[in-house]
Amino acid sequence: MIISVYLVLSYLTQLLYPLTGTDVVTVTLTDPAVIATEVVGLAVVSAWFSLSFLDYRFTTRLSGAIKGARSFEDELEHQMSATPLG
Repeated sequence: MIISVYLVLSYLTQLLYPLTGTDVVTVTLTDPAVIATEVVGLAVVSAWFSLSFLDYRFTTRLSGAIKGARSFEDELEHQMSATPLG
């Protein structure tokens, strides 16, 4: 959410630059602030990716466990309905 808001604001400022009279924006790629921003962005994306991967693995294991529990429940229900009370 935060990243999407940041990107939207960034794109809007890019669209507004020509209206302010700015024709060319110079960026020094070796500026420490630019490098630090890239490193922080890379760290956030890496953390996001790793958490997504762990969540996928957890969800896959959980769905398998749920299938097993449902089949056991169905089998138990079948056994209970097959035995007469009395």
